[in-house]
Amino acid sequence: MSELEVPVSLFGASRRLVQRRRVWASGAVGGAILLGVFAWVRPAYEAESAFTPVLSDASTGGLSGLAAQLGFNLNSITGGQPLEFYANLVTSRELLAQVAITQFTFPQTIDPAGNGRDTVRASLLELYGATGDSPDERVQDAVKILSRKVAVDQDVRANVVTLNVRARWPALATAVTRRIIDLVNEFNLRSLQSQAGAERRFVEGRLAVAQRDLVSAEDSLERFLDRNRTYQNSPRLMFEEARLQRRVDLRQQVYTTLAQSYEQARISEVRNTPVITVITPPEGSATRVRKPVTMALAGGLVGFLLALAVIALQALVERERQTNAKEYEDFKSALTSWRSGGKRAQVR
Repeated sequence: MSELEVPVSLFGASRRLVQRRRVWASGAVGGAILLGVFAWVRPAYEAESAFTPVLSDASTGGLSGLAAQLGFNLNSITGGQPLEFYANLVTSRELLAQVAITQFTFPQTIDPAGNGRDTVRASLLELYGATGDSPDERVQDAVKILSRKVAVDQDVRANVVTLNVRARWPALATAVTRRIIDLVNEFNLRSLQSQAGAERRFVEGRLAVAQRDLVSAEDSLERFLDRNRTYQNSPRLMFEEARLQRRVDLRQQVYTTLAQSYEQARISEVRNTPVITVITPPEGSATRVRKPVTMALAGGLVGFLLALAVIALQALVERERQTNAKEYEDFKSALTSWRSGGKRAQVR
């Protein structure tokens, strides 16, 4: 491309934009109206909540801050679940399916006094219009839609999981967020209770064996003392008494440790205290994310760019048509000249 062709091309492009001003102006206005009206008719609200897992070992103390500064998650060290577990749990198909079949009761609008109006009671299956030949397929369809409206972020250093849920109504976004948090806590609590139940059954079996071993060691020491009431006068008998006493003490320590573990497992099996701490509750956090003015500006920009693409495509087609017409005229002229030259040769 020569230096003279660039200004000519820029001038031609500018002149074409001026000539096609109705096209790109119509595209910008049409896009702005389309997305603006869509945002007005179909608003979207987003509720946010943040929670942190409760450390399973309260004795860690200041280690949590030190581990956070080093970039480690103390939950994975002390036996708790890592943040990745909660992030995957929130977006898991099983949990979202339970959310989808939950009956939500919420107001569609809020009057200036703060009272709800037009109360709706329905599940996400009905609100999303889930389709399918069977109930399971309808649930899976609702889960697919819900998964696109749920976002999870995790901060390893702060040990915080942030949950964002988008819905058409602010009350529904808040209710769905609260339901997800409750399900996360219930799932983790059931998991801990199941683990404690398995531990209790194992410790219960070991405790029975330790009790039999302790009784056997005590019986051996008792029989020795009955047979040797004056064993202090014999070094050999004193050594035997010390050995039997050490066995009793060891069995006693094992039995005491297992008994404590058994009681702790029984307590953990029936515990109902939350295993996550909600830092930011979802109530009152719903904000409008699909604003008509913002969407209108974005629609105007998109419409303008699409109109420019159409104008460029029209220019390309027109240029190609002119090039083909010129090549056809050149070919026609060459063919006419060739025929004329052939006729002159025949006359000679």
